[in-house]
Amino acid sequence: MSADHARTYPRIAPRRSGTVRTEWARGWRSAVEESAYEDRDLKRGMALARAGAVGQLTVTAGLVVAAVTDGEETYGLRVELPLLDPVASQTLVEVVGSGAGWIGALLAGTLPEAFVEATEEAGVELLPYGGEFDAVCACEAWAQPCRHAIAVLTQVSWLMEAEPLVLVHVRGLARPELLEQLQPLVSGDPEEMAEEEMAEEDADLVPGIEAAEEATAMLGDFTTGDGPPGRA
Repeated sequence: MSADHARTYPRIAPRRSGTVRTEWARGWRSAVEESAYEDRDLKRGMALARAGAVGQLTVTAGLVVAAVTDGEETYGLRVELPLLDPVASQTLVEVVGSGAGWIGALLAGTLPEAFVEATEEAGVELLPYGGEFDAVCACEAWAQPCRHAIAVLTQVSWLMEAEPLVLVHVRGLARPELLEQLQPLVSGDPEEMAEEEMAEEDADLVPGIEAAEEATAMLGDFTTGDGPPGRA
């Protein structure tokens, strides 16, 4: 994998809750929890993540790099995990290209339930398990991943919730490579197809938006004393 496909995400501000709701983000978080040797490391790592102690995150194929400030010290670290093998990678591309609207959904940052199910049925294991995280941290803790690595991996789950392609990227398929491999499987440019699919979805929402605006206007008339038609 070329280093040119590395992507750096800006520092995430402190947040009160580290909850994730999407299926893949929850699956990644479960693997992080499974990887912790001690409960106190897990709790401290998640607290560091919520406190915004992680600097900018760089994601590339099979690797996450970051630095974490813990007290008065800052520790650089890297976490490696296995890439998809060539067969699994090609299968994933075929799954993405086979479903109506899935290219647009993935590039727009959503993962339809049917797509998730199709990926699993095809035997593609995108989500890692705890033992696959290979962390090296400047803190030199004997148990890895240490709390600093856990903080980084926790924030990666937040990135995945907003952008599922982060998971695909760290498993070996950056967005440019995914689009390149999709090209022979679809008629037309994958990026343009994605834009068209998203435009169609937006168009489907217009009637509902117009109905909501009309209802809001009627409610406004009612609250100003005019009341709906037919009432005194």
